Amino acid sequence: MFLDGKHLELLDPKLERSPSASLMVEKVLELAFTCAAPTKQGRPTMKKTAEILWDVRKDYQTLWRDRTPLLNSDSQRSQ
Repeated sequence: MFLDGKHLELLDPKLERSPSASLMVEKVLELAFTCAAPTKQGRPTMKKTAEILWDVRKDYQTLWRDRTPLLNSDSQRSQ
């Protein structure tokens, strides 16, 4: 499903569906496939894995923070 671009269908339907969530899920799944490489040389170290996950977390927080003012301004306009 991931290779067919249907990675969001793998998730719990109760989880948020947004462009930022989709991007983060894609990054985590790419990492998961890398970690499952058949040889040790093809897999990242635990340190590299932690760095990638930390970057994913930071990217998601940035995307979420940048999105929030847009939501607030939209709700203020409707009042």
